[in-house]
Amino acid sequence: MYIFKKLATKTQTAIYYIGWYQLLGGLGGALYILYSLIAVHKRTSLQFLVFGFMITFFIYSIFCGIRCIQLHRKALTFTMINQLLQLFGFAFSGYAFRYIAGIYLTVGVNLAHSIEFSLGYGFLKFDFSWNQHSPELWVSFNLIAFALVFWIETLAARFKEELKA
Repeated sequence: MYIFKKLATKTQTAIYYIGWYQLLGGLGGALYILYSLIAVHKRTSLQFLVFGFMITFFIYSIFCGIRCIQLHRKALTFTMINQLLQLFGFAFSGYAFRYIAGIYLTVGVNLAHSIEFSLGYGFLKFDFSWNQHSPELWVSFNLIAFALVFWIETLAARFKEELKA
């Protein structure tokens, strides 16, 4: 069910902006994945499968953005899931996962040979490795996603109250 009012409240305006952030991040990521797939000259079925897996996350971000723009009742639930997926990244014994659809500022720890702290920033990120026999061992934490999770939590309570009114 969609909620429309002539005058948007501050909460609804914030949800609207979060929606555009997710929509643009998802579109940027999906286009980048498609470009990467096209740029590969010799494609295998495994590459199509991996690229399909990767693009699914960015499509979900687009879906969340549209729901927020529409002020859908469950928009913040979908958005929370999307941001929680972007909160942590890791690499351990040949397996790695890090998904970020939008702006990121990460702090991390690399434990491969010694303890190294890192700071990263940018726009769009997707790291995925499956059984690569890599000695990498790191964990990263996305500060932007953390701030959004906190903000979404406060907006959710206010939005719920506005829906009751």
